[in-house]
Amino acid sequence: MKREEGEKVERKKTFLKQMREICFPELARDGRIVLDYYIRIMLFLFPLFLASEQILGNLTEKTLLYVLMTCVTAVIFILLVSRGRVLCRVQIVKSELILLMAAILLVLWTAGTVLRGSMEFESAVFLCCLIGTYFLLRFAPGRSAYYLGLLMAAGLVLDAEILAYYFSFTENTDIRLLLAQPEGTASWLILAACVASGMYCVEEGERASIFCLAAAAISYLVLFFYQDPVAICITAFFLLMLPLILPATAYLVKRVLLLSFVFLILLSNIPLVQYVKGYRETMRFTLEYSVYLDVFLVIAGLLVLKYWERVPKGDPKRILMTRFRRGFVYALSTVGILVISCLFVEEGGGASSPVLSAFSEEIRQSVEINQNMIENILADYGIVGEIVLGLVLAVLAMMIAKGWKKAACGLDKVYLMLSALFLFQSFFYGFQPISSPIFVILLVLAL
Repeated sequence: MKREEGEKVERKKTFLKQMREICFPELARDGRIVLDYYIRIMLFLFPLFLASEQILGNLTEKTLLYVLMTCVTAVIFILLVSRGRVLCRVQIVKSELILLMAAILLVLWTAGTVLRGSMEFESAVFLCCLIGTYFLLRFAPGRSAYYLGLLMAAGLVLDAEILAYYFSFTENTDIRLLLAQPEGTASWLILAACVASGMYCVEEGERASIFCLAAAAISYLVLFFYQDPVAICITAFFLLMLPLILPATAYLVKRVLLLSFVFLILLSNIPLVQYVKGYRETMRFTLEYSVYLDVFLVIAGLLVLKYWERVPKGDPKRILMTRFRRGFVYALSTVGILVISCLFVEEGGGASSPVLSAFSEEIRQSVEINQNMIENILADYGIVGEIVLGLVLAVLAMMIAKGWKKAACGLDKVYLMLSALFLFQSFFYGFQPISSPIFVILLVLAL
């Protein structure tokens, strides 16, 4: 009897220890633990804080929280460094010096524009904090799947609140205000969907894979409910890029195909939501979209099944599918050409199909409504700011390309893909409190 009780106690201790390692892993032991917890809070709790009222001058509650967290973390970390509690060193390279000089120039220019009254105080403080976050986290412990898991968990909670609002289960004012911000909401939905998709492709554990797949499917669903065609296209591009960046093994291709079919099946059935009682939004996607997508799904499914019969049996993680990878290249090129052509199709008769014409109009409206990062910088800093921004983007792109050569595993490449996604989506969406700090954190961890 005592032996059985002792075994139960040991099993309970083992279970609690495993749960602690999963939920609260020890990623840093020296003074960098401050940065570790800063990242955890920013990736999980910060996205869930949706308050947007102005409480201190022109600062909203979310921006003020970000500023206070960054400043307090920086002060504590500097004190720990002065006491010798930090054991790491950051190697300063030429690219980092260029970014540092650009950051100093932007901060000085920001101070001048604020004093002249030609720039909003909140925008200035927010941009300075983004710069501070980048250089502060250069001392961070390093990338981990745990961080992306926290971000997926936050995405699931926020997606549940958005779905509850869409179907009139709640009257959440913060969610309503969030959905009224086109750039911020779209940028966050892209990030949540791409993080879950990338993690599903590299996660090997069965339960973790199911969690990632569920998170990806729910993120796609909310993305489609939001009905931003540019955000949908960017997410589709990310999916098609996965087998081009990661090793195109049968294991990976199968997972990307599953994600792609889930993506398209949900998208093709989105117009049916307008017939659900309680749905509060107007569905712009019509049933004609569903017909075209369903036909494509049937044809693509038959072709994939026919081709998959010829895949040799064996370990799927060692079977390279070079020809199938070429298919993704053709698909990516076709979708890219289609989207670009849609930007130049005139409303009314320029397109050969009413569906294509309507889709083109939706894309153009999305591009016109959303203010991108280039427009943000041009409005606040003028031509000089544009030059500095171009220099920063070029340096970051070179650093990401350099990191690709050193990437040791699929997780490293997922971080780099998310960093590249940040640079790419900045041409369509501007700085936003809900997503920009998280994108910067992922960028630093990737580099």
